[in-house]
Amino acid sequence: MPTTPPPSPSAAPVRKDARRNHERVMAAAGQVFTTLGPTAQIEDVARAAGVGVGTVYRRFGSRDGLIAALVTDRLAGWAVAARAELAHADLGPWDAFARLVRSYAESCVADRLLLDVGCATVLELLTDGQGPGGLLTLLDEVIATGIQAGTLPPTYTTGDVVTLMTALAGVAAVPGLDWRPLLDYTLTGIHHTARPHGPSTSS
Repeated sequence: MPTTPPPSPSAAPVRKDARRNHERVMAAAGQVFTTLGPTAQIEDVARAAGVGVGTVYRRFGSRDGLIAALVTDRLAGWAVAARAELAHADLGPWDAFARLVRSYAESCVADRLLLDVGCATVLELLTDGQGPGGLLTLLDEVIATGIQAGTLPPTYTTGDVVTLMTALAGVAAVPGLDWRPLLDYTLTGIHHTARPHGPSTSS
């Protein structure tokens, strides 16, 4: 009866090295893209990480692949933290939606990586499955609860949140402009539009 050969003694160290290199590249890439913005290249990241350029290409395939991995990691981290925050907060449907959107805006618009090089990538990630860290699922749940409570328009969707973030990013990209008033006005308009369909309170 054929047997499966035992794993090579070097297999575990290789996996550890690969994982360590991945972590080093991700950390270095975050710093490099935040510092240099959209002009950063794979060579800059490899130099900062202390690895060869080939190592970065083998793991991520391309500069766009590396950016996608960075954006995914940051959005996933935010989504997990946001879900935990909402789970421990005693908020009504509207307040939960408003807090989630404000937190999401702070994370996306105030992050130079997402603002400078990640806009298109963010849009792609937010139309793919559940999204990083279940982000789309979280948005869908909060929006559905708001619609059911009458604090959001019945036609409101996650796509509207993505559109809002794109608009905020455009404002934030202009030196001297503050994106927060636009967010305030938009949230007020959304809530006002929903009032004929349900309760006017934020509970």
